[in-house]
Amino acid sequence: MQGPDNQQRPGALPDGKRVFICTDHDTHWPVGGASVVVALSEPMARGLLDAELTARGLNPNKPYTLTEIGQDAAVAVVLCDGSY
Repeated sequence: MQGPDNQQRPGALPDGKRVFICTDHDTHWPVGGASVVVALSEPMARGLLDAELTARGLNPNKPYTLTEIGQDAAVAVVLCDGSY
């Protein structure tokens, strides 16, 4: 995705897609869940995740947080470490 100056937007993949993670959406059991979504925008990512949650019998209307992971630097993200 390009910014107003036609430069590649930091954090976007070359084709404009962005990577989002979520670790607080609805789950079947109270053990936590984690999802990765690749989309062109946050609203698109929410739509994709909502559809996948619904398909799995989970509630997409329960509030959750999407966090964008930028691709402008190397990064490792532990989605769930078992610590509750």
